[in-house]
Amino acid sequence: MTYLKVRHKSLDEAANSIERYISAHNSKMNESTRTVDNLRNDWNGKDYIAVKNAWLKLRGQGSTSDRMVRSLQNYANYLRLASKKYKNAQKNAVDRANRLPRY
Repeated sequence: MTYLKVRHKSLDEAANSIERYISAHNSKMNESTRTVDNLRNDWNGKDYIAVKNAWLKLRGQGSTSDRMVRSLQNYANYLRLASKKYKNAQKNAVDRANRLPRY
């Protein structure tokens, strides 16, 4: 009989680490957006508009950053789902074993 042991806690911890990384990334991106916005106080004209538009494109939907964040969030969600499935499978196996007749 094959036996599979899964440390579902490790899956949850990995998902938490990924979500902390996403949060830190988003925080840095927001900070950078504020910095670009504050440039307008000292810098006007076509050059500032070009920098602002380039930043918005770099940060916008479909950008590399956006795709990375969505991909990481999908992976974290998958890890949580896998952890839940393994927990349920383990609980079901224990429940079935407890229902076996005892002699």
